[in-house]
Amino acid sequence: MPHFIVNDPTMLAASVAIAALGGGLIVFDGRPNAGKTYLARMMAKELGGTCVDIDEYMDRDAGKFLGALRIDELRRALDGAAPP
Repeated sequence: MPHFIVNDPTMLAASVAIAALGGGLIVFDGRPNAGKTYLARMMAKELGGTCVDIDEYMDRDAGKFLGALRIDELRRALDGAAPP
């Protein structure tokens, strides 16, 4: 049976099996203004990781998503981030 957690980053963090992650990457995807960045920041705080906001690595005038993404800068940020 599915278990839904609504508006509770602490409970969501507690439900994540840290040992199963093995120090990996957690990605939040969704519609604009859905609260992804807020949730990612709260989860990073709860899990002791680093939140990397992809919006900081986008050139809005460069066209579509992949063409606008500064991948090298994003990769450096992810390489330096503390894993959850």
